[in-house]
Amino acid sequence: MKDYLLHYAAAAFMFYARGNHAHYTDAGEIDDIHAVKTALMIMTPECRRAVEIVYFAVARNDPTGESINDGVIRAAYEMNTTTQQVQKWLKKARIIFAVERDLRLPVDYLTKRRIRN
Repeated sequence: MKDYLLHYAAAAFMFYARGNHAHYTDAGEIDDIHAVKTALMIMTPECRRAVEIVYFAVARNDPTGESINDGVIRAAYEMNTTTQQVQKWLKKARIIFAVERDLRLPVDYLTKRRIRN
């Protein structure tokens, strides 16, 4: 199944990372910011670190100019793990965001073997 949350949740994390949230008045943006803040508090330290390395670095336009895939590789290296594990942490982060944002998830989305770890 295609991970339809990938783009929306990744964009929300990157939007949050750009900062300066005080002047936003759009209800959707405010809900996204709140969901990201809550998700960051809930997720494990490994998930949080993966989000910071991958999504936050891309959003802040680090001089490396890396893509999300480059960030996954960098996170795997910095966290001394595999790219597959980083992808699992990012997927968990996106799911936590989606739940906090009250987005609709397919019934079996949370129970697939790929994301249980």
